[in-house]
Amino acid sequence: MQLEQLEATRFDVVVTSVGVNDATAGIAPRRWREHMAQLLQKLETRHNARHILFSSLPPMHLFPALPQPLRWYMGKRAATLNSVLDELLSSSEHHHMVPVTFSGDLSLMASDGFHPGPAAYAEWGIIMADSVRERLKQKADSH
Repeated sequence: MQLEQLEATRFDVVVTSVGVNDATAGIAPRRWREHMAQLLQKLETRHNARHILFSSLPPMHLFPALPQPLRWYMGKRAATLNSVLDELLSSSEHHHMVPVTFSGDLSLMASDGFHPGPAAYAEWGIIMADSVRERLKQKADSH
């Protein structure tokens, strides 16, 4: 894992986007939770991360490259992993899952119909940046 190779550095905010590969690989929800708990622990202890924001898994049920019923199934898998992650993160005011709901415009997808295109990444970036600003504002307001 590249995180383990990173020099111990303090981070005010960490933004993550993980899970699609886990969903396609069929990871068990219990194992997903363990992996995410380990990631949180490393970010908190080694990097003293103040705020950790996890992007939700994308709406895989909308991926045009996936034929039905696989598209439906992957959407359910993504929703399950999102639920597990949300439950894990709910125990701390410093951990947050940021729901990323794309506009549903399929033209935002890359030409392969599976990966986001530049416009989808731009939407995601705006959503995550707004969430970072909100967390930092809350921190400033509490002082």
